[in-house]
Amino acid sequence: MEKLALEFFNDFPHYIVFLHAISMSLFIGVLFAMYVFVRPIIFKIKIPRVLYGTGIEFVKIFLIFATICLSIIIITGLLMCNGLGYKYGNPKISVIADTIKILWVFMCIGCIYTYKNYLESKKYFEQNEYIHIHENLQLVFSYVIPLNCAISIIAVYLSVFLRGYQ
Repeated sequence: MEKLALEFFNDFPHYIVFLHAISMSLFIGVLFAMYVFVRPIIFKIKIPRVLYGTGIEFVKIFLIFATICLSIIIITGLLMCNGLGYKYGNPKISVIADTIKILWVFMCIGCIYTYKNYLESKKYFEQNEYIHIHENLQLVFSYVIPLNCAISIIAVYLSVFLRGYQ
């Protein structure tokens, strides 16, 4: 498997790095947009059915986009780690690469938690239980999204730092 990743990375290195960088930028951008632009607007809506219906719909769109971006980031990141031989090189580089992988795992856990809250909110929306929906949306918009944004910025910094060692 590593040999296949190495050959694939040697054939298309620029495309893989470009796809990785674009996906990271889009992921951070959508996290930032959800927190800075969408969150304040959603919670200004006064009609509960519209407020929570819109909030749930935004979370659904976010999850679809985040899943696509995270999948691309993880696949291209693993191809780069195997293709560049971080496992066999300098131990400091290997530690940084493993730290980046762990950070992306935490972001995936945050998205899985958001998906769980989305499913609960959808169920409560059908039952008109607005208090539970508000709690779920508040958790996602006020804690999970900013935390994922901060973690991704740290991961980008470490990635740039890692590329400087080559």
